[in-house]
Amino acid sequence: MASTPEERERWRIYRETHRELLRAKAAAHLRKNHENIRTRRKELYAEAPERHRQYAKESYARHTEKARKTALAYYHAHRKVMLERQRAYRQKNREKARNRLRTWQIEHPERIRASNAKRRARKANAPQNDLTHQQWMSIQEMQNHRCAYCGKRCKGKLAQDHITPLGPKGSHTLHNVIGACRSCNSKKHTGPPLVPVQPFLLTSAPTKKKGAT
Repeated sequence: MASTPEERERWRIYRETHRELLRAKAAAHLRKNHENIRTRRKELYAEAPERHRQYAKESYARHTEKARKTALAYYHAHRKVMLERQRAYRQKNREKARNRLRTWQIEHPERIRASNAKRRARKANAPQNDLTHQQWMSIQEMQNHRCAYCGKRCKGKLAQDHITPLGPKGSHTLHNVIGACRSCNSKKHTGPPLVPVQPFLLTSAPTKKKGAT
């Protein structure tokens, strides 16, 4: 193990210039000693589970974007295996999985609504279907949680209204969605906007400070 600054620098340079070789050796070692390594990892985790959980959280916080990309790439490369594992887990732990899902749904109602909206857009054959939960939250904030048509304040209760009705000509995307109260959303239905609206300005203008005119 490198101990002096000079040795650490030489080892860093060696790692950078032989990255692929070192990765191949590590992968070969893991394949050859998979069971032993797995058993040892379980033993170390059992000795100090809280410390390992904390380390995992800190590591994820430092490399969030990289971790997400790696997880997504792994999922796409092993989709069938992952789905089968999830199915087997749910069958073996039905009550636990059901309670976990129920708890998550209660804690994240906005995300459930966002998921349902995307599903409706897919069924309606919308040409674009990329409105994110964060974008929807921003739209509501820019509107100060008021209906874009009547001005009624409905914090947390605005409905997503599609300026061009959702369908082959109406996308579920940032510049075709505004927040409306349930009453105005029902009145508009699949017709034209009740009053002229400018969704781009609603979602790009800075939020006014209190007392500003």
